[in-house]
Amino acid sequence: MLNKNNIQPTNWKLSKSTFLKGNQCVKALYLNKHHWNEGTPPTAEQQELFNRGRKFEAKFRSEFFGQQVDITKVLGKNFKYYKGYTEEYLIKHDKGILFEATFIEDEVMVMVDVLKKNQNNSYDIFEVKLHTELTQVVWEDLAIQNYVLQKALGDKINSFHIVYRSSEGEYIIREVREELKNLELNISELLENYKSILQQKEIPDKEMGAQCESPYPCNFREFCSQF
Repeated sequence: MLNKNNIQPTNWKLSKSTFLKGNQCVKALYLNKHHWNEGTPPTAEQQELFNRGRKFEAKFRSEFFGQQVDITKVLGKNFKYYKGYTEEYLIKHDKGILFEATFIEDEVMVMVDVLKKNQNNSYDIFEVKLHTELTQVVWEDLAIQNYVLQKALGDKINSFHIVYRSSEGEYIIREVREELKNLELNISELLENYKSILQQKEIPDKEMGAQCESPYPCNFREFCSQF
């Protein structure tokens, strides 16, 4: 068992979720950081969808993986210690399975649904989604995760899977490394732009439009509609 008291905290500027928020709307990205209290809470329907996603992920984990460590159960919401815990675990174990293994590169944090360390020091990655199809936002989600993991693990990555569901509710497990290589998304440029926006003193000027509803309803719509 790792000693949590020996783990150093780590900070970050962007996460996978805030990267996706920036892709949808840079104003929402800024508000989420500096005026988060202006956002409206999720609706009962949105919360139910989130809960279904967590249940689907938990079911997949329990059915496909045996002995494992879930960092959320060890550290709770102390997210700043997740990266340090992940590093210590991977150093001390020749093999094993981590839920919510956390990596930070270029000041971007990603948390891996399932990270499997193999005996030969290679890694298998599984990202779990409730979706029944791989939409653009899912590919963007996978892309930022792959970007950070490539920097953190490089050629030690043996496989990168997306797990989603068929129309009948069955698991679809798809290896996507080659598809991610061909995805046209300049992540480095986007990250620098988002970091710059977060440093601004003023809220970005952005008119309301289609981005307020797609790919997800924005929780700052009510706030923006006042101006």
